[in-house]
Amino acid sequence: MWDVNPSAVLLKNGSLLVLAGLCWGTMIQSTPHPRIALSTHMTLLQHGMLNIAAGLILNIGAIELNGVQMWIVTVPHLILWAVHVIGVANASWGADKAVRMVREEKDESTPKRDEPKGWQQKLAAFVYIIVLWLIPAWMIIVAALLRT
Repeated sequence: MWDVNPSAVLLKNGSLLVLAGLCWGTMIQSTPHPRIALSTHMTLLQHGMLNIAAGLILNIGAIELNGVQMWIVTVPHLILWAVHVIGVANASWGADKAVRMVREEKDESTPKRDEPKGWQQKLAAFVYIIVLWLIPAWMIIVAALLRT
């Protein structure tokens, strides 16, 4: 079912996510919505480490997974890029309805900005559904580790 080594794919993907997170971190202050940019920066780093952890667990041979389980573990980690591309775009949009904690305090000194469009708010909210796909992936990894 796999023509490539899923462990190597996860390790490479995780390393790229960490690198992207570090690079994006240098841009935080230059974005219109630095709180959202900071959230994306931290999530890039965290998801990168999660990918690396999954890749290492698969690499050391601590668990055996069938083809479907391997697919369920690997694919959600790879599609996290969609979350982060939208997160980077959202640092310009300012769609804050999905994650209220990144909402900026507004007072008289806050410059007026265009409100995000409805589709931007919906897209920013939808990407969090992608992150939920990691739950079954890690349930499989943990169950397999507990069986050993």
